[in-house]
Amino acid sequence: MTNISKKRLEPKVLKTINYQFIRTISQLDQRSTEIFLEDFLTATERTMLAKRLAILLLLEEDFSPYRIAHLLQVSTSTVRRLHARISLKKMSPNKKTTSESNKFFKEFRDFLFEGLSMSPKRRMKWLDDFEKKYG
Repeated sequence: MTNISKKRLEPKVLKTINYQFIRTISQLDQRSTEIFLEDFLTATERTMLAKRLAILLLLEEDFSPYRIAHLLQVSTSTVRRLHARISLKKMSPNKKTTSESNKFFKEFRDFLFEGLSMSPKRRMKWLDDFEKKYG
């Protein structure tokens, strides 16, 4: 579980640092982003964000919350909560406008579905191979 300070920031300060965080990441090239996120986020935080992205993509493909929860080893309440949030905001990974974003989501979707379609034993080997190649 990610730890957060119990001391609340003023809304203006929080808005400013959130904006700066997003701005910093968005201005990095791919390799710099990888290095930044590796250094900046813990393995648990990276896993959490990757699972959230996978949830979004699986929801876009009309997977049920139960199936997503089972495939990604998350709770159905996590899937439903994220689904409600994206429904309210009309947010979708497919609504990205740049060709680079579309390419990323296509590659991630292909990667995700390739791994999910395998038997558990083959999936573990596939994940190991992927980690060696990209990790």
